[in-house]
Amino acid sequence: MIPSRPIIAATVLALGAAALWPVHAQPRRTRQVVVPARGTPLRQALLDAVRQHVGTKSQFKVAHLAVWDSVAFVRAGEVVPDDEGLQETDLFVEAFLERRGGRWTVRESWNLSTEPDGASHDAFLRRVRARRVALGLPAALFPADLWEPLRP
Repeated sequence: MIPSRPIIAATVLALGAAALWPVHAQPRRTRQVVVPARGTPLRQALLDAVRQHVGTKSQFKVAHLAVWDSVAFVRAGEVVPDDEGLQETDLFVEAFLERRGGRWTVRESWNLSTEPDGASHDAFLRRVRARRVALGLPAALFPADLWEPLRP
């Protein structure tokens, strides 16, 4: 039996729609958390977004960097050259980033040099936790110690 033209048209339309379905609209639970290696374009783009956000061109010593789908989390400290190699500064940042339109942007951040008190870090953690819950983000995206201690 040969399918009728309406059945063929419906099948072609369904297959075309599936092919055009945006990647960001697909279920997140199928994604894996990845840690971009040093020197990769993805890692560079993430750290560049953080640099732009905090207003520095310096290098970062990365303590944690992970990506899942179109979100990322970075924990890093600025390092600058000195006579003995690289010296850490007081610029230490934690940042939650999102990729929109092919560009990474910091959506939430905390910076030790400008917000040294525990209350501002706790407020940052609450905002990130709210995003984690709302977006169904995996725990592996974040440093294992991120949520401790979180004051009420």
